[in-house]
Amino acid sequence: AVPWGPAEGPVAIVIPVLSSAGLLLVGLACARIIPVAYRAALAHAPAPRPEEPPPWLTPAALAWAATLAVAAYYMRSTPLLGTFVAGVGFATVDRVLDEDGPVLGWLTRLFFASIGFVVRGGALFSLPAIFYGA
Repeated sequence: AVPWGPAEGPVAIVIPVLSSAGLLLVGLACARIIPVAYRAALAHAPAPRPEEPPPWLTPAALAWAATLAVAAYYMRSTPLLGTFVAGVGFATVDRVLDEDGPVLGWLTRLFFASIGFVVRGGALFSLPAIFYGA
């Protein structure tokens, strides 16, 4: 079911394209605004140790990703674009994606699992896939 608006005709194509472009603009704004807000929040609430991110950072990133995924769905775009935009915003924050940070390990596993769940195992070993590499 379509969340809102017409389901047929040229407007049904234009609405998702425009909403996806709007989401990308939101992502660019997030990449600028979120690091500034993060540094301001750190000034008021110090982390347990200066070398690790504060404990509220991961829940805040996940809540923002869920919010943008739902917003993207209701804007008739893809929820994947909403979560991508949220990730772009939080990827610019200092120490979020450190090699030893808990966020990177969790997101890496989630990313590869989501790709693995999309691939159909039977299609990998079909005759056209083997012959053409498709």
